[in-house]
Parts: sequence; C-alpha cells; structure tokens
Amino acid sequence: CDFFFFFKEDIEMAAKGGQNTLRFSISWTRILPTRDGEVNQKGVDFYKDVLKECKKHNIVPNVTLLHYDIPAWLEDIGGYRNPIFADEFAKYCKVVFEQFGELIPLYVTINEITHNSNCSYLTGNYPPNVHSIQAICEVGYNMIMAHAKAVVEFRKFHFKHSKIGIVHTTRLNKVDDA
Repeated sequence: CDFFFFFKEDIEMAAKGGQNTLRFSISWTRILPTRDGEVNQKGVDFYKDVLKECKKHNIVPNVTLLHYDIPAWLEDIGGYRNPIFADEFAKYCKVVFEQFGELIPLYVTINEITHNSNCSYLTGNYPPNVHSIQAICEVGYNMIMAHAKAVVEFRKFHFKHSKIGIVHTTRLNKVDDA
C-alpha cells in the first residue's frame, strides 16, 4: 500500500511471482504540482526510477495518466465539470510524453470514465458527492474530450514502440433466457 517507499520491493515481488506487467498511475500533481506548468523534477525522477526498476525485472510498465485524482486548483474551479479540464489534461499529458517518451510502452489516458463519473456525479458516493444528471453528462463529455486531446498530443511524438488507450468499464446485467 505504500508504493512510493516500497516500489523496488513491490516490483521485485511481482517479478518473482511471475508477473510480466505492472499497471500503475502517474500522479498529475507529482509532475505538475501547480497551475503554472512548472515541472517537478523530483516527481519525474521518482517515476523514472520506477521505470528503471521495471526494466531491471523485465516488467512491462502499463501507465495510467489519470486514475480519479486531479489537482486541487482544478477541483476548486469545477474539476471535471469545467470545460477547461480537457485542455489542462492535454497539457499534463504532453509533459508526461516529453519526460518519459518510449520508456513507457503502454499509456492509459483515463481510468474508467463511466465509473468515476457515476460515482462522483450521479450516485455521489465519491467526492464531490454530487447527484445530478446534468453533472454526469458534463463530466462524461469533458473526460472523453480530455482523452481525445491526450491522444492528439501523443500522436505528435510519433512514438514507434509505445501505444495509448483508455480503460473503460461497463456493467453487464444478467439476461434470462426465458
């Protein structure tokens, strides 16, 4: 549970356990702690150390760029509901692509848009605990736009060995044959 301090041991255990990939997230605020766009080199260095450790153990990094957490300054001005979210996310992603490039072979833009938006803006069991059809529609739209803009930034780099995608979840209900 304390990956920041134990990532070397965690990655070694994964390799010893026969795992060949590790899915982890890069924290937006660890790379860009403030809105001014200044890169936190200590954050970049941490993730480069994680990537080196993966390579050492023949573990393929599968890196998620947004797994439910956004900077506080963005949340303070509406978070996912604010139309600027997509552009701000694309700026963050561009920095990540510049800093890590093909050290990361598998990029995931956003983890589970539908789950995140449902839980935060419809059922309200995740912060900001909103119950609104309008909000979930705004959030879903802004998040898919953020994904699209991140992919546009990714393609500008013409990576030969890295791929980008999204993690999507759906709920399948059991259907009776009757």
